[in-house]
Amino acid sequence: MVKACGGWIFAILVVLAFSLAVPVFAGGGGTGDRSTEWLGQVSPRVDFDSISYAGGTMMGLMDGKVVLLRKYDDGIGWLVIEETNTTCTFPVADKGILGYNAKGQLCRWNAGRTSVLYQQAFKQQIKPACSEALIVFGGDGVLVFMSRTGKSTQMKLPGFTLKSVTIASDLGAIYFTASDGLKSRLYLAYPSFPAGYRYNAVANMEAEQVCYGASRLYLVDKWGITSWYIESGQFKRDSVIMACAGPYVLCGGDKGAVYFFTGYGGVNTVGVPDPGKG
Repeated sequence: MVKACGGWIFAILVVLAFSLAVPVFAGGGGTGDRSTEWLGQVSPRVDFDSISYAGGTMMGLMDGKVVLLRKYDDGIGWLVIEETNTTCTFPVADKGILGYNAKGQLCRWNAGRTSVLYQQAFKQQIKPACSEALIVFGGDGVLVFMSRTGKSTQMKLPGFTLKSVTIASDLGAIYFTASDGLKSRLYLAYPSFPAGYRYNAVANMEAEQVCYGASRLYLVDKWGITSWYIESGQFKRDSVIMACAGPYVLCGGDKGAVYFFTGYGGVNTVGVPDPGKG
């Protein structure tokens, strides 16, 4: 199941993650059930780095084409695949399929139509993050903030390699991870009036990836996958979700859940997705 750690170690870690997550998530300002749930395994043909979860839909790339990932009717076990005819990178469910075309431009594919949302092309793209009011995307040292009306502004990050971005709607904040060539850190982006955005490092917190869900900020850092909450304006770690060494992809989604995928095909969720979604 998980080659790097061995099946028995993985099973222990899942149980350990469950035991850690339940008592911590039950308090500390959160609401609802946030236990760790093992869902199944993604087909090895699906590109690991491309997997995303948004709007109740899981997506990935298989042979260059976007595929939809679905659970079996029993809600557990293997994920099955529905193929689409869309070719792009970093697909995200957002009023259709949102991603980058072959030129590196952000586009939307919906009902057989393709719309170019942003003309500038990016070579080193990051997965877009979406909220009801905003889409954040980019690459090549540029983060783009685009409203749903199409108005956009750029924040330039010279000398940085962008890794990931997430919109924490409940907190009214945007977080991203980026590397300066030495370390990858967590940053907060915020509006700077009269126009534009600025950013600050978040207490020198080192992180490769970030996403938001289940009232927590989730990071891939030296500990593995960790969850954080804010108290008195400070981030505090309340759980190590997965400590087994290996690559991960974090996927933001519904407010009540966050998905994370291992590079060995495993898929897990913290929290419960909205009814009828995913």
